[in-house]
Amino acid sequence: MELGIMTKPNYNKKKFQDLKETIELKNAEIDELNMQLATKDKEINKFKNYITKQKYEIKTLELKVDSEINNEKAKFKELDDLQQKLNEKQEIIDDKQDQIKYLRTLIDDYKLQVHNNTENLEVQLRKISKTYEGLLAQKI
Repeated sequence: MELGIMTKPNYNKKKFQDLKETIELKNAEIDELNMQLATKDKEINKFKNYITKQKYEIKTLELKVDSEINNEKAKFKELDDLQQKLNEKQEIIDDKQDQIKYLRTLIDDYKLQVHNNTENLEVQLRKISKTYEGLLAQKI
């Protein structure tokens, strides 16, 4: 038998052996690709977990921010309410000060009237005294 010439059964055996080796190589490649795929799946799961964690943290931060915003709004409302109360109190104070000014004006007017009445009474009392003295002098 020559080396270059193979019989059909040997050829088929060789072909079968080559195919078997090719299948084994392909199976090894598939196993390697499956391992790479498993690694990639693990990485994807890590990223998914990281994304989920980040979404949770974002939600938590959003809730904190919303809570802070609501607290600040409540503080502003409270400050507005206090400012309104202060304005009302200031209006009351201003009104009372106006009343005091009016009452002081009335008191000053009454003092002037009392002073004028006192002067008039003193003048009339002097006139009465002179008249009385005149009558006494006539009687004597």
